Amino acid sequence: MNYLVSILILFTMIGCSSNTREPESDNNVVSQTVADRVITNAKVYLGKDNYAAAIAIKDGKILFLGTEQAAQAYIATVTNVIDAGGQLVLPGFIDNHNHLGEGGEVTCTPSAEYTLSQQAQLLSQCAQNVEPGKWIIGYGSDYLSEMDEQQTTPISVLDDLFPQNPVIIMDFTSHAQFVNSLALEIAEIDKSSPNPIGGIYMKDSQGELNGILLDNAGDLVMEMAVNSIEGKFDIFVEGILFGLKEARENGITSVGDGRTYWRRGMYEAWKQVENDDLLTARISLRPWIYPDVDKQEQLNFLQQAFQNDINQLLIVNQVKMYSDGVPAYGTGRVIEPYEFTWTPELPNGLNYISQVAMSDWLTTLYGIGYGAHIHAIGDLGVRESLNAIEQVRNGGSVLKYNMTHLEMVDPQDLERFRELNVDADLQLSFAAHSHAERAEHIAPFIGTQRANEVLLTPVKELQESGANVVLSSDWTVNSISPLSAISIAVEEGSLTIGEAINAYTINPAKALGLESITGSIEVGKSADIVILGTDITEATPAKVKQAAIKLTMLQGEIVFSAN
Repeated sequence: MNYLVSILILFTMIGCSSNTREPESDNNVVSQTVADRVITNAKVYLGKDNYAAAIAIKDGKILFLGTEQAAQAYIATVTNVIDAGGQLVLPGFIDNHNHLGEGGEVTCTPSAEYTLSQQAQLLSQCAQNVEPGKWIIGYGSDYLSEMDEQQTTPISVLDDLFPQNPVIIMDFTSHAQFVNSLALEIAEIDKSSPNPIGGIYMKDSQGELNGILLDNAGDLVMEMAVNSIEGKFDIFVEGILFGLKEARENGITSVGDGRTYWRRGMYEAWKQVENDDLLTARISLRPWIYPDVDKQEQLNFLQQAFQNDINQLLIVNQVKMYSDGVPAYGTGRVIEPYEFTWTPELPNGLNYISQVAMSDWLTTLYGIGYGAHIHAIGDLGVRESLNAIEQVRNGGSVLKYNMTHLEMVDPQDLERFRELNVDADLQLSFAAHSHAERAEHIAPFIGTQRANEVLLTPVKELQESGANVVLSSDWTVNSISPLSAISIAVEEGSLTIGEAINAYTINPAKALGLESITGSIEVGKSADIVILGTDITEATPAKVKQAAIKLTMLQGEIVFSAN
């Protein structure tokens, strides 16, 4: 990997400097193995209350950990020596759920804080310089705000603003899309159209389409819009490079892909970035399992794309699939019927992929070698996904299965994560929350009693049960900063600082099947490292969140320096 820096780099950072020098004599014998890089004057985190002062790196791997004095044996004239200035050195962060390659196709960005009608002037600017008939693609609105709007519907607002262009705007969760009449006409959707698998065409009280497409109903139209874009390949590549920049600037050296819509050409864009030697993080791509596309067509692609060599930077050995939607929208699968829902025809929510279909998919994918990363938010969605995993486990699979979001977990299912060796991947958004605060948010939809019974984003409970707990960002829904989630986990008392660091390093490495090569600082492992400007092991949660990333290193190469 040749990116940003060469083997011999000369740089200076605040509290962290680098140089190439002769080994100190003092009768020290230089080792036969000369390091490419040595980090000295460091507080190298090796686990709870366990530290080293220096790291030697050779051929992208950690060669030595120990004292300053012993590290001198690995230094020669060709060695790049980095003085860490006494700062904390951690394993590179691993974000197990990040939509790093998505968003490049978006040209219109309304705010989720206002309804579409409240920001009509901003939206109208999105049509400037767009030829009539061309799609306008946006991101950033909020479904709940639109449903509370009494005066207008999304279709009426967007028809007025975009009379000559089909438009689709994704809400900030990606579980709802807003469209105008031209978009529906192109997609051949009218009020008599049956709902697709895993989706809903929302209607007003008169039975007319209101321009809101929930879950897979919106995904289908979005795919049509994206595939119409001229030059989309270059747009995807540009979006990937932007995402990689954000990742390395936040100390992230490995990423579990949130989903790859391979029928849009995203896989080929990732391959191009790999071929151009521009990957600055290890990427585990997860091809999307489409709920409504012919299974054999999908299997043909998956067999061709499979790449299980974990020593490569682009790995393809897990898929992404959705069990359900989101409870606040009435599409999350729930055990007890909703007390209030926008979709009363679905009292328990919907499945993208049912338990039966998921069991069949997991069994088939096991034969190829694919594990799975499964979206499950409602308590029934969680249970059904665990049931499907249990079936493939009983069939002999020891592959990696992780479930993400887990905003509602029935207490009866808590121990099953450990028992079935299912990684529990959760996101902590922008602030610490107690159970009571989370219950208050969800109670209008599932009822106060159920909100108090069910476990809500149960990081602490899953940790105490012995499950492998992983924290991730779900960027761009939440902040990409690992330090944000780590600080929140500590502040709300869900994890200790050591547990929180593990949840963003070695635990996601296990979820991705990468624990033999990364996730901790050990001799023989890849030199995936981040240097922080604050010792977060001794800092308050507020200071943890504000800690600066000073340096990010992947496979021994510096991919980001704060200088």
